[in-house]
Amino acid sequence: FQAEDGIRDVERSRGLGDVYKRQPYASKVRLWGKPIPPKSTPIGLAFLKQHISHLLPNIAGYVDGFNHDMCDAAIAAYTAHLYYHGETELCGDPEEGAICLPFLDTVAYAA
Repeated sequence: FQAEDGIRDVERSRGLGDVYKRQPYASKVRLWGKPIPPKSTPIGLAFLKQHISHLLPNIAGYVDGFNHDMCDAAIAAYTAHLYYHGETELCGDPEEGAICLPFLDTVAYAA
């Protein structure tokens, strides 16, 4: 599993195993519901930082320095962590690529 991404590619990557393409918006919707403000706006970035700080308290002290790409990376890493612990589901056709999303009942912070 590569934390870089959240959609399973059909092909294996350079002998590294299954490749997952990052789809952080889908994880964000699963974690926090809608609406989610656009990450490219100051309000959207503040939303992400606040929610990531609650979701991942061990990195809360670093979140103020995050840009939206780093927020997406934190969400992808959290989704990978959940995947490792069997707390995700694959949505879609595995033959074409499936999105790996947190189970609704494993969501740590949803507000």
